[in-house]
Amino acid sequence: MFTILHNRRVRTGQAGYAYLFTTESGTSYLFNRPLFSGSQSHVQLVTNTLTHELTVQKVSKLRPVLQTADNLTKVPEDNEIRIVHLLNDLAQHPVNPLPKLTPRWTTLISHENAAVTKQGPSSLPLRTEHVRVSYWKLCNGGDLATLASDWAGGLIPGIAPGHLFPVCVVALCIAQVCETLHFMYHAGAETIYHGDLHATNIFLHFTSNNTSTHNHGLPDFYLGDFGWATTASEDQAYSATWHKEYQYKYICTSDLPYPMDGFVKPQPAPGTQDPDERRRWDVGRFLEALNLTWIDPNNPHQPRPKTQPTPTTQPPTPQATALQTLLKTFSTLNTHEITLATHSPTSRPPSLLPLINQAHQLAHDAFTIEQHNPSLQAFLAWGRARAAQALGVRPFVFGAGEGAEEKEIRVARAEVYGDACVAGPWRVVEAVE
Repeated sequence: MFTILHNRRVRTGQAGYAYLFTTESGTSYLFNRPLFSGSQSHVQLVTNTLTHELTVQKVSKLRPVLQTADNLTKVPEDNEIRIVHLLNDLAQHPVNPLPKLTPRWTTLISHENAAVTKQGPSSLPLRTEHVRVSYWKLCNGGDLATLASDWAGGLIPGIAPGHLFPVCVVALCIAQVCETLHFMYHAGAETIYHGDLHATNIFLHFTSNNTSTHNHGLPDFYLGDFGWATTASEDQAYSATWHKEYQYKYICTSDLPYPMDGFVKPQPAPGTQDPDERRRWDVGRFLEALNLTWIDPNNPHQPRPKTQPTPTTQPPTPQATALQTLLKTFSTLNTHEITLATHSPTSRPPSLLPLINQAHQLAHDAFTIEQHNPSLQAFLAWGRARAAQALGVRPFVFGAGEGAEEKEIRVARAEVYGDACVAGPWRVVEAVE
């Protein structure tokens, strides 16, 4: 489908111009569209020109100015890459084996540091910036927050606003996310905390053929975005010296080989210790994320118009009651952890294994009851459609049908201003049919 004809041309099936990324190893990716902009990175959807596989590209927002391109060898390691490498090593060689668990986090394909020359204001010379670029496997179901929003707004075909979410999906989400958390907490020599476990960092992935028996067609749930993750010793050091209310200042650090242009660094408050911040227990944030799935049938997630009569309240189903019990257990565990953290700062978090087993059993039992339910069938159809859509995404091509002069202007503007909407070390290439 996509063929690199030579250094400046690529066959995309549509005439015009496209944005091309080329890694240090020679792998090429075509820009499709932006996904979102997080606190640390721009996230974009790209396509591998060789395998045609959709891939997630993350481009760092923090761009320190380099004195020379050689300073790339001296830049500090990216925290997310470091943590993911640590988790991958633990999966292969755990200190404390957990054979019955299947931890899931987003798959890193490659990463690199790039030097990008950028034109500043006309009164200043060109400057070279350090940009971190990484490539990750795509989770084709999106994130949990988007799913909840679409479900609440009636954007999923066959689902009216306010409809109860399938219990088996929520229970499976709890089981799989807790499997990953338990592995992070107990498989290594020390605990690893995610530190930013909200709904937009929990991703769904459907198998390409959802007629398979894998999870009865239900998705797998992956943890992503480990930019704020820490080990227990790191978190302990942070909490012992940093105040809750960070003092932010624009600084240039003397211990780095380049000035940190515009970098905002938290400063310690002298003599301040805050034991309550001693570790980033993720379960509390995960419980908040689960509230987005609106599992309480008596608490509809969509406000009902005043002109619309309130429907007769139906008694909760057995599986919904079981889920409420599971969530109460989860909440009790979270309260226990907070108490434990206060009295024993260096201890590991409590085991999640009983909760994992209970959630897996509920997911199985609820699916048996709900498998022919219209809401679950609508969810599975939505998942199949998401997986199919991922196969039909095409690269972004601009300038089609324009005259030579218009094309020249478009290309020139893209070369100069393209990074306003396309992040990273890209270049404009000609796209041909």
